[in-house]
Amino acid sequence: MFKYFMIVLIFLSSQVIASDAGHLEPPATSSKLKVQVLSKHEALVEVPENPGIKEEQPHKVKNEAIQNAINKLRKTFKESTDYKDFPLVCEAYEDEDGNRSYRSFILRLQQDEINAGKTIEDVLKTPGVQDRFDIAVPFDSDAVPQAYKFKVAEWVLKNKSEPYNLNGKNYVIEKLLPRQGSYGWVFLAKEAGTEEKRLIKILSTPSDREADMYEKLQGADGKGHLNFPKYYGVGKKWGYEWLIMEYIDGEILGQYLKSGKNLTDQLNQQIKDATRYMAECGVDTERENDQENILITNDYKRAVLIDFGTLAQR
Repeated sequence: MFKYFMIVLIFLSSQVIASDAGHLEPPATSSKLKVQVLSKHEALVEVPENPGIKEEQPHKVKNEAIQNAINKLRKTFKESTDYKDFPLVCEAYEDEDGNRSYRSFILRLQQDEINAGKTIEDVLKTPGVQDRFDIAVPFDSDAVPQAYKFKVAEWVLKNKSEPYNLNGKNYVIEKLLPRQGSYGWVFLAKEAGTEEKRLIKILSTPSDREADMYEKLQGADGKGHLNFPKYYGVGKKWGYEWLIMEYIDGEILGQYLKSGKNLTDQLNQQIKDATRYMAECGVDTERENDQENILITNDYKRAVLIDFGTLAQR
């Protein structure tokens, strides 16, 4: 009887174990925040997917996942480090279409930490904090992140402290210039080591024609022409061409005339000379020599033809 009872007990136990084995809970997903380091001072953070947040739910609910992640991050810093203040700024992330993400946000170093020479990796790898992160993609200065593929100007401005190596020389971006050229973004930059001002135009469309035009106008002797910007060559980054030119401080002709100033005979003659020089160099003169494509220097002694973007697209 006892032997029979033990057999039944063992059989029942095996069924319970088998039943439990068939209903094992799936392993918990990682709670670490995935980080793509964008620059020395900025990172894109991906929040682990929350099955309770569905696509059709309102944005307010979707954003709770991000807010919870930020709150936990602040708490982790407060409990695990000696930082007096939270060393990071949390910003919303939007894709190239302007849609705000509910799975990602931007982390940026506070200015005090930047001034102290720290990088965002230094801060994220702080003991007691680093366990919260999975830094998946290290920063690569020669590649623009996919997140900024259609926001090149924004990416460059966010990383102004990063020197860009073009044709063997380093350039530091100062600011985006209001006089935007056709088919590109125009920046004021300084050549590292010399502090010489340069104008850098990043072409938004893949074309060698504009660079070719500037090379022709520069001439075989490299001296160029008084009434065109001096051209220093073209570099390539992230699949874009970066034209490096002389920076000329002045006023667009349209603004110049609206302010009540008139073109002198000397300036008028320079514009004619520049058009003739273009033809001599084999550059199509059927261009827009209008008021927006001519710059008058601040001393009113030089008229400079600028922006060949439209012509390069023909």
